[in-house]
Amino acid sequence: MTTLFHDTMQALEQSLHCSLIASELDFKEGVFPLGAPDDAILDYAIDRSFSRIGLFGQEESPDAVTHLAVVDLNAKCIKSRDHLTVDDVIAGETPVAQAIDLLSSRPFYFVLEGHQVRRIVTVSDLNRLPVRTYLHTLLDHLEGLLADWIEAVHPENTWLDLLPDVQEDIKMRHTEMAVQDFDIRMVDCTSLTQKTRILRKTEDSLDDFQYASKRSYDRDANAIRRLRNRIAHGIPPLDKNADELRNHVRHNGQLTKRADVEWLSRTVGVLRDWIEVLAGEEVSG
Repeated sequence: MTTLFHDTMQALEQSLHCSLIASELDFKEGVFPLGAPDDAILDYAIDRSFSRIGLFGQEESPDAVTHLAVVDLNAKCIKSRDHLTVDDVIAGETPVAQAIDLLSSRPFYFVLEGHQVRRIVTVSDLNRLPVRTYLHTLLDHLEGLLADWIEAVHPENTWLDLLPDVQEDIKMRHTEMAVQDFDIRMVDCTSLTQKTRILRKTEDSLDDFQYASKRSYDRDANAIRRLRNRIAHGIPPLDKNADELRNHVRHNGQLTKRADVEWLSRTVGVLRDWIEVLAGEEVSG
């Protein structure tokens, strides 16, 4: 496989943006004028357990958020009405990978499209199709580069010696594919798990990936396999309870399973790090 594969997959990954997963704000009921009475905002916020309510300036267009009402749900009062800051907003062109990382530190962002804020992206949006497509692409990217690396480091299928327990199964699968007129390499008949086992057993490979121990490598390899299994079996990347955030996009943090989002963000980071190492090996080799 040439660098064309790497470049193509990278272009696909970078083409998926935050605007594809963000939701339109409800300007009829869910966003209030900056000068709206406290009672109106509080009734709406308390009814939905929202601790942040979008506002638009009195002189601004009513279809763009410009301010935030910060609500104390316990004291049932509005603490402040603040102008949106750069920390509250991300661009619609923000890559999905960066959105995953950003949402691991807070549950939502308003999304800037052109010069106006009219959409919102939340943790629950990480279960949407564009994110799943991105993760599929990332996993396929890694597996393709791993296969090339294995063939380069272990030519003529000598890597089979590192998988004695499944050697015959792999050979049988390759034979079956050949009978069906598939021109396929032996290494392509291995699973992602088997490929990561080969990497683990290859001398000096953990040093190349900057792992101090096999335990730390296993932790990351297991995280990748867990993500692959969720995606392959149609399970959302995050726990289904994250969908509760659809009705709590400005909540006070009680429903967020931050550990799940942090896990996804970290696993995506591991995938991208591995791809970078393997792509560097391929290009330099």
